[in-house]
Formats: sequence, structure tokens, C-alpha cells
Amino acid sequence: MGASYLRLVSPFYVFAALGIILGRGMNGAGDTVPTMLITLFTLWGVQVPLAHLFAAVFTQPTIGVWWSIAITNTLHGLLVAAWFRVGHWKRIRLGPVRAHP
Repeated sequence: MGASYLRLVSPFYVFAALGIILGRGMNGAGDTVPTMLITLFTLWGVQVPLAHLFAAVFTQPTIGVWWSIAITNTLHGLLVAAWFRVGHWKRIRLGPVRAHP
């Protein structure tokens, strides 16, 4: 089962990496809310319902769940990349860092 999962989902990890790298870059620049909302939307709004639907539709439910992961990785990466291109993160001004006593 693990090998089957890796064969199906591995190509889509490129999009997961894109979303993670660009998202963390924007987080570091102080633009944290959009990446959080994109992640919440793709995970809870797309992946969970799609996994539930695909598990009922596919003859092997696990294959349906894996396809939902692949689709969601792709969508997440593309949405984060689109927001990164908007460039809002470039205009955020961070205040001075204060040491905690």
C-alpha cells in the first residue's frame, strides 16, 4: 500500500514543496494570514470533503483518499504561488524586535 501511495502522490509533492517554500517565505516577511487561510481552505474545505467523496466513489477507498491528497497539494501550491506573485508580502513593514525580560 505504501508503495502504491508513493507512486501516486509523489509527483504532486513538487506542488507541496512550492506551497511550503513560498508560504514560509511570506510568513517570514510578516504576511501570515493569507497563507493560513489558503492552508485552512485547501485542507478543510477541499481535501477532507474530497477524500470523503472519493473514498465512496473509488472501488479502493484508499486510492480515492490519495487522489484527494494529490489534488490538494497541487491546489495549495498554485494558490500560494498566485498570492506570492501578488507581492503583498513585499510591502509589509515589521517593527523592531524586542527582547523578552
